[in-house]
Amino acid sequence: MLARGFSWIWSGSIVGQAAWFGSLLILGALLPPKAFGSVAIGMVIANAAALVQDAGSRGAIVVSRQLRAADIVRAVAINLSVGLAVAVGAGIAASAIVRNFDAGADVTVLRVLVLSVAVRALAIAPMAVLQRTLRFKLQASVLASSMFIAALASIGAAALGAGVWALVVRQLAAAALLPLLAWIVAVKPMRAEFAAAPRSRGPIRRKGAFWFFLLAATDLVALSVDSVVVGHSQGAAQLGLYSLAFTLAFAPLTNFAWQIGKVIFPAAAQTPELDVIARRMFKTTRLTAIALLPLLPPTLVLAPVVLPGVLGPEWKAMVVPFQILVAVGIGHALLVALGDSLSGVGAISWRARLHVAWSLATIVMLIVLVRLYGITGAALAHLILFIPFATAYVVWGTRRLATDGRVFVSALQTVVVPVACQAVLTVAVLVLLEQVTTPLLAASASALTGLLVVIAFFGRFTPVLAGECRAFVAAFAGRRS
Repeated sequence: MLARGFSWIWSGSIVGQAAWFGSLLILGALLPPKAFGSVAIGMVIANAAALVQDAGSRGAIVVSRQLRAADIVRAVAINLSVGLAVAVGAGIAASAIVRNFDAGADVTVLRVLVLSVAVRALAIAPMAVLQRTLRFKLQASVLASSMFIAALASIGAAALGAGVWALVVRQLAAAALLPLLAWIVAVKPMRAEFAAAPRSRGPIRRKGAFWFFLLAATDLVALSVDSVVVGHSQGAAQLGLYSLAFTLAFAPLTNFAWQIGKVIFPAAAQTPELDVIARRMFKTTRLTAIALLPLLPPTLVLAPVVLPGVLGPEWKAMVVPFQILVAVGIGHALLVALGDSLSGVGAISWRARLHVAWSLATIVMLIVLVRLYGITGAALAHLILFIPFATAYVVWGTRRLATDGRVFVSALQTVVVPVACQAVLTVAVLVLLEQVTTPLLAASASALTGLLVVIAFFGRFTPVLAGECRAFVAAFAGRRS
């Protein structure tokens, strides 16, 4: 079931995400950093409302014992009301927001951009129903289609000279297409759920919604407050550099691991046996590690030459923050299967409390380090706080799945050790080649050498892991269980 779910989610996601991030890079080459800074705070506000709306309603719909028409009506009404309130409030306060947190940005851009909050609110309920009913093919198709069309529209707008408004077109088009397509495909599954008998277990609806809401709110603070702090302290140009670095660096989390969570969470909610859930979690975490960790060393050595080369020399200051943040993003991605398994078994209140502490500590750390080291300090804040955050999940979170942290670490050890050797080899080859060739050729050769060695190591010395990967790829390609 998981492989089939991942297959549909990723198959659809590949098209959408390739267009989405491809358009981001193209727009980065066409627009200056200040343009990205001009939309960064608006995106924080839009993401704030969207994430909180989505998690509070989505989580309750996915895990509730029985879905009724009144639940959908209530979710749509609440989400649309919140979206409209946010859009109106942000429009009224736009001048003050820009003046204090995004100096040099366009006030009108902010006012128009936050309209996406109200539009996207209409997609939350139907997308949650698709997730509840494990209709991953339909879910992936809706996401991919909306992102692909919005990406093309934004590139066209930029080519026609729209400037910063190309980024606004990108956001608004995606926000409008998502609910339109979602309601079209969710009507039939929704009617089937209304007629279905109650599930044997599930959290109390309102209590579950509160904890999902709190978890989403604290995640938003921890992962978005850096834009507010950087914008207030450094201005729109530096915020543009940082926001693009963060978006690209956290792609392993937001555009890879979170897709896994869309499958793990409802699957755990429908599985009564903790040992089955734990085994799935360990295997999924190990497969996530083997997909992402070997990409970290080449990403780190290629970033200093590829990012300025593709985007332009004015983006060079984003390289070091990007290198720090991509390591943190992959680290968070490795915790997704554990976190969403905990949500599925009803440990959402424990997760929410942990994330509250993490978000509060993030605010304090960001204020201190951004003042000292600018956008590099913002990246360091995320790196420093990831260590206690991950430790809490591994030590105490695993116990709620009737296992322990030693098993979790052991599940990753067969991947981490070869990748550590890969990293040492990659750096050694880079240092040697930098003396005799160009930076681009040295970085490319060292990255390729490290990748080939670690792939050979996995194939030769970890037959069990290689077997798991082959089995998963076969199931993925065939969309089998």
